[in-house]
Amino acid sequence: MADPAKFSIMTFQRKPGLWRASITRTDRRPCIASRTNGKDILSIVTPADSGSEDAAGEAAKAVIKKL
Repeated sequence: MADPAKFSIMTFQRKPGLWRASITRTDRRPCIASRTNGKDILSIVTPADSGSEDAAGEAAKAVIKKL
């Protein structure tokens, strides 16, 4: 379980009524131990759309707990 204090959550509206959240470590270290095209992954986005901004934030918190 990752420490939620080490992450920043930004919610955004993907389409009208559909929200997601981006999760970034505050120390700018890679979020997960993975690389794409030789570059570290610095942020991740919640996997599913949410019906509200608050729900997207809660989904992001659930993802952080799984890291």
